[in-house]
Amino acid sequence: MRKLPPLRALHCFEAVSDYRSFSTAARALNLTHGAISHQVRSLEDWLDARLFDRHSGGVVLTADGERLKTACAVAFERLERECAGIRSAGRSNVVVIGCSSSFLAHWLLPRLKRFTYGDEANGTSLRFDTTADLISLRRGKIELLIAGECQQADEGVERRLFADDLIGPVCMPGYAETLEGPDAILQGDLLHAKSRPTAWQEWGRAVGSSTIPVDGQVFETLSLSIEAARAGFGYAIAPEIVVQEELRDGRLSAPLGFVTAHHATYLYSHVDRHLSQSARSFRSWLLNQAR
Repeated sequence: MRKLPPLRALHCFEAVSDYRSFSTAARALNLTHGAISHQVRSLEDWLDARLFDRHSGGVVLTADGERLKTACAVAFERLERECAGIRSAGRSNVVVIGCSSSFLAHWLLPRLKRFTYGDEANGTSLRFDTTADLISLRRGKIELLIAGECQQADEGVERRLFADDLIGPVCMPGYAETLEGPDAILQGDLLHAKSRPTAWQEWGRAVGSSTIPVDGQVFETLSLSIEAARAGFGYAIAPEIVVQEELRDGRLSAPLGFVTAHHATYLYSHVDRHLSQSARSFRSWLLNQAR
């Protein structure tokens, strides 16, 4: 019988060490803050060692914590790799992509038929994870990740520019017929997304407005704020790349166009030697679609 602490406690410890936050780790694991704190405390009791120094801004690993984090990374990565290999035997054409629900709904899904019926598909089956992040990619849970600026990718992860972000207000066609410039929008009915809480302020600074937009309806996701704009509830602020199809089809209007934002969207993947042929093909297709 191996003399090891409970696997659940080690799993919780690794999540906290990755996110440097009990609250963020709890959300990632769908646990309560109290549950994940209990697991870490039980692990510290089992080891008779303190693993984290706790302070108001988060947590910092102790020397023992750093040692255990390294051991967990090696052990869990080996387990995940072998388990994934067993599960994927005979399923090499399955590609799992991580992206936001808004990007999936407004940019990717409208274009997928072009891939499905094109030569690149070659029997590839696509699956999507709208909660994935760079840690999910590193751990092999997904093969491709479309996201904004992430922490520095390590040597096993490649980052390619997907698109420079241009942002602007969008609304129902005809909604802004009497519009008289940026200040008129910023004083109107603004629709906010929790996932992009400072987008309106960023746009206001870019167009040189002195108005600081804070009021308006707040939606859980960018996708919901865009749908509300389409329904005539006001103006949503959105990246051009996300609303291209709606603008082209006349379902949305961008009365003042788009301005450059100080961030971009990237496509992250494992280095080629660890990437399936199906994933490499879909990555190439994605980059071509973004041009």
